[in-house]
Amino acid sequence: MIVRYFTGIDDKGTKVTVAYDILKKDWKEVSKESKDKVYLIPADRLIYFKEDTEIENYNQILNYYKLLLEEKYPNYLYDIYVEKSQNKNTVHVMVVKNFDVSSDYFALDGEIFTLKRLLELSGEKEGYVFNFDTDRITCVLVKNGSIQYYRVFKGGEEPSKIINQLPYVEKNKPVLIVGNLTKELKDEVRFLLSSSNVIEKDRKSLALACALKPIFDKDFLSFRKNEFTKEELEKLKLFLVAMLVIYIIIYFLPSYFVEKKIKDLKKLEAKIFKSAFPDVPVVSPYDQLRASVKTNLSFELSKKLSQVNLPKNSKIYSVEYFDGVLTVKGESSEPPQLSKSVKKTPSGNFEFEIEVK
Repeated sequence: MIVRYFTGIDDKGTKVTVAYDILKKDWKEVSKESKDKVYLIPADRLIYFKEDTEIENYNQILNYYKLLLEEKYPNYLYDIYVEKSQNKNTVHVMVVKNFDVSSDYFALDGEIFTLKRLLELSGEKEGYVFNFDTDRITCVLVKNGSIQYYRVFKGGEEPSKIINQLPYVEKNKPVLIVGNLTKELKDEVRFLLSSSNVIEKDRKSLALACALKPIFDKDFLSFRKNEFTKEELEKLKLFLVAMLVIYIIIYFLPSYFVEKKIKDLKKLEAKIFKSAFPDVPVVSPYDQLRASVKTNLSFELSKKLSQVNLPKNSKIYSVEYFDGVLTVKGESSEPPQLSKSVKKTPSGNFEFEIEVK
């Protein structure tokens, strides 16, 4: 029996540990705490977007977004995941903003993906998920196994106001509610969404779904920079096989050729490694990599995002991209630039809406 342990920790410090049997592909909740900790990132402390591209070269896509994010968010954690299909690639990007991440983390999990996983654990592939927390309310619509949209609202907001601010409403869907709501509020949510299937979960379930990330969504926006991707592992295998063949050939050469062949071998090693990992420079500096990336590709959404400059400690409530128009809504201590509308709140902050065409 080969067992691995993972501990999920939500933003309030609630912890749940699961034991995963790798051979049986089965898991169960246990009482011990693991060194492999998965931390939940609140939805108002992250930026997530996805966009399609017809570019097929994986490294070219990865390099472009790395440069873009390092220029736009130089001091923030980010992760990139490329979802491949026959006709296109879909790029998923998540940035962690204004959230202190513990240095002992094994992986990170965005709250919106934790809620999606919790819905799937409840046996549903689509529906609404609400997390009614004290400081925020997060709403996620899941359809066909993927997130259609998510929104973040202030804690204590009435269900009717929340539903009215959603981009669109699909009724008669399962509804999963996390948090201690009164029966009256639960019935109101059920009525507003015309749902006959309302599932209730406590806060502990969030930490459980978070702990299950390495089992169900290991490679998806996990922030585990220290591990090879599947593509890199395949290239590494080819690299090691090539090295083994070269060493065997040299071993059987006459002794007077050995010194010369070792020098040639080192050159060949560098060449093969560079071919396998073109985005990792062997001797060239970082600027050479920047110059090699084609930045004239069509990434309309990311270009528009780069125009949005938000004050420090801003909260992002929603990011919409429709018909070529990017709309960002949130709250900050001062009005951001390019704001389409600004409203001062009783707390002294500003609710804003930015539109980039």
